Amino acid sequence: MDKLSFYEPADIEIYIKDRGIVLKEKSLIAIEMEEKLQKILAIGNEAERMFAHFLKKL
Repeated sequence: MDKLSFYEPADIEIYIKDRGIVLKEKSLIAIEMEEKLQKILAIGNEAERMFAHFLKKL
């Protein structure tokens, strides 16, 4: 089985007193790399969905 299929990003949670958790996202970034140029495609939960879609194609 591929090593990537075992990857589990951590959750980043932002907590505000008297309001509780106001943000909960995955610690994941999807980056497109072309030669020396890098472009961020997605972050957080959206990047995780892209990653899962990529794994299904393998």
